[in-house]
Amino acid sequence: MDQARIERAAALLADARRTGRKLAGFPDDARPATVEEALAVQVSVARANRAHAGAWKIGAPPGAKTTYAPIYQTDLYASPATIAVAKHPGMQVEGEVAFRLRRDLRKEGRPYSAEQVADAVHSVCATIEIGETRYADFIAASIPEKIADNLGNGALVCGNGNPVWRNLDLAQLHIVMTVNGKTHIDKTGGKPGDAPFTLLVWAANHLGAGDGLQTDEIITTGSWTGWYAAQPGDEIRVAFDAVGDVRLRCD
Repeated sequence: MDQARIERAAALLADARRTGRKLAGFPDDARPATVEEALAVQVSVARANRAHAGAWKIGAPPGAKTTYAPIYQTDLYASPATIAVAKHPGMQVEGEVAFRLRRDLRKEGRPYSAEQVADAVHSVCATIEIGETRYADFIAASIPEKIADNLGNGALVCGNGNPVWRNLDLAQLHIVMTVNGKTHIDKTGGKPGDAPFTLLVWAANHLGAGDGLQTDEIITTGSWTGWYAAQPGDEIRVAFDAVGDVRLRCD
């Protein structure tokens, strides 16, 4: 890995987070070239902004392998939440299924079986991810650039969760998303990519940051709804049958 390039990219992204100014792109000597460099940029940006992970986003950008990004403790909200659209310019929201841990899944314990991972789960819950990119054009960014930008995450709103989840088919949940009381999504299953619990097991065995997964962290596992461009005044609710719901008001 090119450490100088990693630090230059991290400095630009950290500044974009602090100022709200969007990056038109990286200069050649700062553009992360590999997934490994991008993950190192994530660590450097968090260090520069004195930020700590309270949750993890697990999934895959189109055309890429499964990967991860931190969601900072300061960007976690309990449902029902009220968040200003201006705080997350270009706010996009999507409904997801997440897991809250009741004990650590540290690196030294790997490999973890599915049963060991399940036993570490406190509950499964509905979440609303708030997307916010530090780039002027996130879609045009390369896969390493997307990963370096924490996969375009801005914040996460979490519902209370259901601790009785093991017998649920988490790949075939019924989901309803409403916006201002009107149905936006109503479907069963259909989440792109791997099933939620499969992604949690992957994270327990592959997440490279820190010591692994920690007690009380939340691991969210990808969109069921696609992105919705939130507007001031929107009231958004996402409900998964047998899991719970999560609510967001956009100011």
